[in-house]
Amino acid sequence: MMTETLIAKITKANGLNRIEVDHESVEDVLGGGWAINEDRATYVSHILGDIPGEGIRYAYRVKNIRQIAPPGTWDNKRTRVFFDLEPAPELAHLIGQPSPVGKTKLTDP
Repeated sequence: MMTETLIAKITKANGLNRIEVDHESVEDVLGGGWAINEDRATYVSHILGDIPGEGIRYAYRVKNIRQIAPPGTWDNKRTRVFFDLEPAPELAHLIGQPSPVGKTKLTDP
């Protein structure tokens, strides 16, 4: 079965402050609110957290899909998927490595 790893660019505007200032768990920040269709979500096996300028900092395995919020329930435009996560020791070798995803337009350093 083909699986997919999602890579989240974590900036102050989209989760880093929630982790560092509000002390929200990394699992909740990385696992919540993905704009992805339900069929595709079933293939997601891992989520990596990439902090621009620092590289990959977090590696998690998807335990299951916790919730699927159809358009209009959480946000008016897209289905949102929330995953339950657990540490992924099999991807620990990626921690500290540069992101495999090229630069994107980020307004928040």
